[in-house]
Amino acid sequence: MTVERYLQETGSASTRTSPFPLVEYVPAMLAEDPFLERFLDGLDHILGPLIVQVDCLAEYLDPRLTTREMLEFLGYWINAQVLADMTDDEVRTSVLTARELNSLRGTSAGIEAWLKALAIDDVEIDDSGSVVISGDISDPSTWPAAPPAKVTVTLGSSAMGSEEFERLEDGLHHLVPAGVLIEVKGGPAKKKPARKNATREQ
Repeated sequence: MTVERYLQETGSASTRTSPFPLVEYVPAMLAEDPFLERFLDGLDHILGPLIVQVDCLAEYLDPRLTTREMLEFLGYWINAQVLADMTDDEVRTSVLTARELNSLRGTSAGIEAWLKALAIDDVEIDDSGSVVISGDISDPSTWPAAPPAKVTVTLGSSAMGSEEFERLEDGLHHLVPAGVLIEVKGGPAKKKPARKNATREQ
């Protein structure tokens, strides 16, 4: 049950009265006092929304059930990639998979898991790697320069628009170390500029 459904069935958080009326917890002699009854009823209207919020706290913290605003808040705390133009389902997927992606961040497996979360399965990832070693004791400054580390992501037949492609490229830069080059092959075809037809004056 989502939080919105819960509030629909139990009443709005702003109008919900307390499920535990205070008048039921005072001696019977005081409960019969009209003034005290109205006074306690006013307190129930204050405490009611608080009790409702606490009662469904677990649902607020569950990415599968909570609201979009709470999803973005949870995503901020667990370092999930949440963009403003994402749909609610995409944000939920991002938050739900953030723990796994954070443990794999900086690896080819992390990139593959992130792409699968975006329903992109037809992809090939090539991690060049770059290590320079020497069997002799020598000055590291004399060693040959190592080629820069590079990750090449080749997209297959996955159809995507230009905006989705830009989001893909932006997301990849958050999944690899800062010094690693990223190259994306494939994706949407770039539109060629329209040619102007020249006219001749007769």
